Amino acid sequence: YSVYRKDGALTDAGDFSRIYKARLGFPDGIMRYQDGTVEKNHTYSYYVTAENFSQNESGPSNKIEVVVGDVPNPQNGGEISGKVTDEATGLPLQGVYVSLISASTYSFTAFVSQTDVDGNYTILGPQGTYFLYFRAPQDYWPEFYNNARHFWDADEISLVNDQKYPGYDAALTPIEMQKLDTL
Repeated sequence: YSVYRKDGALTDAGDFSRIYKARLGFPDGIMRYQDGTVEKNHTYSYYVTAENFSQNESGPSNKIEVVVGDVPNPQNGGEISGKVTDEATGLPLQGVYVSLISASTYSFTAFVSQTDVDGNYTILGPQGTYFLYFRAPQDYWPEFYNNARHFWDADEISLVNDQKYPGYDAALTPIEMQKLDTL
């Protein structure tokens, strides 16, 4: 499936553009997307399309409009940082979404970051215990911190107020399509 977004309300001028394309075999069979690039007090519109094995894309789903309210901002939380690279080449990956997921509720939090051109990220999160989740927009398998495909295999990370936690790095594995042969 693909997720499309435009800035503004459904009735506003502007075009939708694809912001995410899921790949076949997504780990855990989770079919959800979290837009980590939204800003508070802004309006966005979305729709989704499906794609079959021949890569034919469906028409758009019902379109929705979302108004992002005030996002919590921890004043004196813990700061976690690291670098995300391509496992095959070692090169930094730009645009990878890095999320804190509550270890007690297993829900995504509002505390999300995105890697810069050098693959670096920083997240300020409130005191608590979390899983760290890395997801590239496409072409890489998502994973939890310490090279885990599932949260139950992931290392928990405890943040304490006013503490810094550097070195939470990840190397994402490129998705390789299987070689197809004709019989």
